[in-house]
Amino acid sequence: MVKPFQFGTKKIGPGNPAYIIAEIGVNHEGSVEDCARMIKAAADAGADAIKLQTCDPEENYVPGTESYELFKTCELSKSETAQMFQYARDLKIDPFTTSPDPITLEWVNKLNPAGHKISSGMMTNPVIIKKTAQTGKPVLMSTGMANEEQIDEAVSWVKDYGDMKQLGLFQCTSIYPAPYETLNLSTIRAMQERYNVPVGFSDHTEGTDIAAAAVFAGAHIIEKHFTLDKTRPSFDHKLSLEPTEMALLVKKVREAEIILGQATKSVEGNLANNAVKYLRTLVARRDIQADEILDENNVALKRALPDKRGMEAKQYDFVLGQRTRKALTKNEPITEQDIYKL
Repeated sequence: MVKPFQFGTKKIGPGNPAYIIAEIGVNHEGSVEDCARMIKAAADAGADAIKLQTCDPEENYVPGTESYELFKTCELSKSETAQMFQYARDLKIDPFTTSPDPITLEWVNKLNPAGHKISSGMMTNPVIIKKTAQTGKPVLMSTGMANEEQIDEAVSWVKDYGDMKQLGLFQCTSIYPAPYETLNLSTIRAMQERYNVPVGFSDHTEGTDIAAAAVFAGAHIIEKHFTLDKTRPSFDHKLSLEPTEMALLVKKVREAEIILGQATKSVEGNLANNAVKYLRTLVARRDIQADEILDENNVALKRALPDKRGMEAKQYDFVLGQRTRKALTKNEPITEQDIYKL
């Protein structure tokens, strides 16, 4: 059975609202001021967490690669990252980041993030997954470029070196933007059953609609790229949501949770009032004399006036063959006080 776990100030898993992550990544472009503005906007939009990408390009990319050139221009220093984490906490929003190498992971862990993220590009990297698991903090892991065998292996590393009770997975498609036919939201429940951990959806589609669909598919976590201006070039801006859009995504996710409701059937409130109004009840099919035997010819099942209801429909067979204590007019409700056994 999938059980929830603590992640920052919230719990992730069954019985809890979907945990919504505004993924800032490197959309701050190395500006701590812009990063702070984005954190504030994410908090105002109703997100539960912000996630950064903290990367030493010298440790992770060969010079000349697109990623090397990109990350060289958008680094936040250790002190700036610490400052942003604290600012997020002050705004009651959980901070964490992706740390793709052991050196970065070591100093980020000292900042006490809500947890750690393993990106899709790190899913086959045993070194960082094992060391991340060893921190003892919750781990969220994306599966955007992995098959079942690779996910099995990555999960086994967390199990051997960390705590499976603090693991969450993401269904993810590492195409930007991801076409609908590549999303495979059915894998959300399939992974929950296979690994017995909460599973979320890291959303690389355009717009705000699919997050709610993921919640209907069983997602306990929603992650979406976030920006202040999606018209800016490069980075992840084009794929990201602006603040008003993030607020809309949060609204749609919360509405989806209301629609899902509870798994048990109950009749309460307005529904109970409608049940009284619309469900059939026992009434006299015609005028009935006192001491007359009740049968199919003089007992009917009808929708009655709310203040003139007879016995429940399920009592129909019970009353047949019994006698009336008094005369009843047509359509008058038949109550327990009106009958007696032969």
